[in-house]
Amino acid sequence: HVLFVVRGAAHEMSEPDIALVTVTYNNPLELSRTIRSVRAQTRLPRFWAVVDSSNSEFQLQNRQMATEAGARYIWTPPRGIYPAMLQGIAELPSRYFVWFLNATDRFVGPRSFEETVSEVESRWGQAPDTVWFQAGVVATSGSELERTFLPTSASNFIQSLLEGRVGMPHPASIIRSDVVRRSGLFATDIHVSADYALAIYLFYRHGLP
Repeated sequence: HVLFVVRGAAHEMSEPDIALVTVTYNNPLELSRTIRSVRAQTRLPRFWAVVDSSNSEFQLQNRQMATEAGARYIWTPPRGIYPAMLQGIAELPSRYFVWFLNATDRFVGPRSFEETVSEVESRWGQAPDTVWFQAGVVATSGSELERTFLPTSASNFIQSLLEGRVGMPHPASIIRSDVVRRSGLFATDIHVSADYALAIYLFYRHGLP
């Protein structure tokens, strides 16, 4: 479900290319679950990178899982999640949109990627720089699954973001890779505030939707 689109300049290409970037750190079990979620999709991305900052004891296992799944494996020193995400973006042509599906993240179903690409294509005439979707949080409570979908509306998300109560939900955000690079925010030392700063940058650049 699309919450809203942040519009940018007109696109040169006739249709969107959406790449997946998966960042992982010392967690091969969660990486394997994310990889299975991607491999189960009815449509696969043209480009998928697994950016690994794990210790040496996990690197070989992570590399094998990534390459067997058809992803490009990239190891980068552990400098934090945003430098790792930026390393994944560095591998992309500027025309690509990037979708961060990090280890511990999952697609909600086998048609998630296919349906998301269709949603972005249907809004191509709006020249999007960013498309924000609803993010689902699934937690287990005993034998029960609890599903919460946040935010509930575009206005709720924007208000919460501007008040500093939420950040930018990575698995629900699809952004032009060149926009992230030009912002320079993932290369700064503001750490966990980088995605929040990127969302504010997008609103400042284009105005509220």
